[in-house]
Amino acid sequence: MGEVFVTVGTTKFEALIRSLNSDAVAEALKKRGFSRVTLQIGHGELEPQRHDGLDVQWYRLKPTIAEDMERAELIVSHAGAGSIVEALRLRKKLVVVVNTALMDNHQLELAEALADRDHVVATTCENLAHDLAEADLEGLRVYPEPDPNLIPQLLDSVVFGDAWEAAQDREGASH
Repeated sequence: MGEVFVTVGTTKFEALIRSLNSDAVAEALKKRGFSRVTLQIGHGELEPQRHDGLDVQWYRLKPTIAEDMERAELIVSHAGAGSIVEALRLRKKLVVVVNTALMDNHQLELAEALADRDHVVATTCENLAHDLAEADLEGLRVYPEPDPNLIPQLLDSVVFGDAWEAAQDREGASH
């Protein structure tokens, strides 16, 4: 059976842990065939609860969560850019839970932009159970591999300006 990894990052996100403690979320995960949930709860005080039919493990922090992310079939993450990027790099199914209590919520913008492109399911703590039960996780699109030449090309164009672009055009025309 499948494994879910949940991360709240290095801070605390009690509302997410509270949602994950609900019977509705546990049932949604079990109906999808998940039998194990590992939670990284950061500095939060609320501890995850056990549920029949789910092996629930948790910890606060550790030097790296990479192994947990690699092992998981599904990642449920706070909307921090670092966690999102890592899950997408690993090509994992990803449910991003936005912390609506944050002011100036740039996390919402990132989550919605990725959801609009079908790379993630973006949700809130209030809608997590529903979205875990109903979302088309199989329909999520793999995030494209980054182009390793993009940053060097951008730097060259900034430093050398039109001269670099002209050289690129000449090189392209000769091929």
